[in-house]
Amino acid sequence: MLLCKKNQRECAQRLGMNKSSISNEIKRYTDEDGIYRGASAHRKYLHKRKQAKAVCTKIEHDRELQKYIIQKLKKFWSPEQIAGRLRTNGTVICHETIYTFIYRRRPDLVKYLRRQKNKYRKKRGTRARIQANKASKVRMIDIRPSIVQTRERTGDWAVDTGVGKERKPRLLK
Repeated sequence: MLLCKKNQRECAQRLGMNKSSISNEIKRYTDEDGIYRGASAHRKYLHKRKQAKAVCTKIEHDRELQKYIIQKLKKFWSPEQIAGRLRTNGTVICHETIYTFIYRRRPDLVKYLRRQKNKYRKKRGTRARIQANKASKVRMIDIRPSIVQTRERTGDWAVDTGVGKERKPRLLK
């Protein structure tokens, strides 16, 4: 629309946006020659989003913070404890950022974590594992010892109770 000589207010009305949003977009993504180009602006936007999502940059760019975290990890502090202590000192950093830093950038520090396993594992396991566990507990009658077949010992008898036609309790073999 700018190439068609429309002003920012007209662009905003046509797009259903606030004119300040249009103004900010133009200021932010105008090329070096002073012309706003949509494709170039979109590439710049994607690059900016990628930079914003960069993992653990807060720790990587601060040597003192890195040293502090590594020092506390070697004393077997958990990332939650480290993040809590940093918060009381005025530095806000999430414990998950510390975990990400450890696993992606410094895997040599994993041995200092109290739990090396996945923190968010399922407690009961998967359905397949539950079914396999149940199946392993089932005892087939064919696989019992041959001495049970003779029924000479107490406990080898399979007996059940039932109620007959006369409404009297009976033992069933």
